[in-house]
Amino acid sequence: ENGNDEILKAMNKRITIEQVREAIKLTKRAGISILMDIMIGYPGETAQQIKNTIEFSKGMSPDFIQTGITTLFPGTKIFKVDLESGFLKEDYWRNIAKNPPQKIAPPFASEKFSREELEKLLHEVYIRFYFRPQYMLKRLMKINSFTEFVRQVGAGLHLLFG
Repeated sequence: ENGNDEILKAMNKRITIEQVREAIKLTKRAGISILMDIMIGYPGETAQQIKNTIEFSKGMSPDFIQTGITTLFPGTKIFKVDLESGFLKEDYWRNIAKNPPQKIAPPFASEKFSREELEKLLHEVYIRFYFRPQYMLKRLMKINSFTEFVRQVGAGLHLLFG
C-alpha cells in the first residue's frame, strides 16, 4: 500500500518493501497479472514519501495500479486517534448519519496536505503510471480487438480529462 518502509510500519502492515519486491517477482514468474493497490496521504507522510511510492509502483511494473487517499473511516485506529487528539473537530460520520448531505466528502488523514493537494497528487499518480510510453506500448500489444482498443482509449481519455 505504500513505497516506504516507515509508512508501512506506521500502518502496521508487518511487511517490508523488499518483501513486496520479492512477492511481485514471484507473482510475475508465475504468470499472474498484478494489481498494485497504494495509498497516499497517510498521517505524517511527506511529499517525498509520496513520490517514493509513485516511483516504487512504476519500478515494480504491475499490470495495473489502484490508488486511494487515506480516509478516516469509523472503526479504524487512525480515526479513533484523530478524533481523540482533536485533529478531527467532530465525528464526521456520526453527523452524516444524523443529517445525510447530497455529497459526502469524507475526512482525509493527512495533516500535511489539503484535500485539493491530495486529489491533485492522486491524479498525478495515475498519469505518471499509465501514461509512460513503455506502459502504453505494453498495453497496446495486449489488445485483441477493436472494441478493447476503444475501451482502452476511453479509459485513457477519462484519466486525462475526467
